[in-house]
Amino acid sequence: MQSESNLLQLANLSSEVQRRPYHNQYLAELPTFIVYPAVMNMSPSGDLFAVGGDSNYPEATITTSPPTAGLQIFHFNGANPITPGGGTLTTVSIDEIHWDNSDHLYALSNSTGKLYVYTVTPTGITAVPGSLYSFTTPNTLIVVPTITTSCSAPAADGVKICAPTVVPR
Repeated sequence: MQSESNLLQLANLSSEVQRRPYHNQYLAELPTFIVYPAVMNMSPSGDLFAVGGDSNYPEATITTSPPTAGLQIFHFNGANPITPGGGTLTTVSIDEIHWDNSDHLYALSNSTGKLYVYTVTPTGITAVPGSLYSFTTPNTLIVVPTITTSCSAPAADGVKICAPTVVPR
């Protein structure tokens, strides 16, 4: 949604008896984005929502505040209002966001060649030990819940970062 002040806002919609969408908050109560929302992803549990911002999008000029890069978390509270999960976790452009089934959030920044990994729960956000992984030229991120092969990169708290291998045909 977009408010009268031209800031982008986040609303959860419900369906009433006549199946028309509605939300139970006034526009002034809806949370606004700190980052310009370029990518978004809901946690597997459905109670957390991650937003990756990119200040290089041409559409970023539609907000009245300067477009901002970074990573922001929101709490989804069922039919209750959405609440922000604090400030930005990083201020670099985020190109991809994925979750695993163990409360880990992965955020890839192609422009910096960095992968940010956090443990995110409704009660807190912490960087995974050893997080902030560097890559020469990242261009995509795939998160697989279970890895049975060994990886050459360091692992911490159930997080393994593996470089893909190409098997000749």
